[in-house]
Amino acid sequence: MDKHLEKLASKYLGTRFFRVFVENIPWLVEKLFIKVLPCVICFVDGVAKDRLIGFEELGNNDSFNTAVLELRLSQSGVLQRSVQSTLEPLFKVSSSRRLQKDAEGDIFDLDD
Repeated sequence: MDKHLEKLASKYLGTRFFRVFVENIPWLVEKLFIKVLPCVICFVDGVAKDRLIGFEELGNNDSFNTAVLELRLSQSGVLQRSVQSTLEPLFKVSSSRRLQKDAEGDIFDLDD
């Protein structure tokens, strides 16, 4: 499950992903009624919106396609893409230098 969630975390920067080790926080396991691992609990504004327990809904093993998990989490409303800026960059770096590669593959500056 970790590898799939890592892929989604890098794609959905507007969504927070947390991984916890249940042996370190038994009070949370008890509070969330976690009985089977892996367990993915999805929250939106502090309210649990979805819960995936084990791999049953994902093909009964960890070799499922990440797109299946992505679809499930999208339908739950927990995945948010980061907002892309439509503004132009404040500055652009451009080079007016003329470079050329010689026969050996070395690059040299024609302006020097």
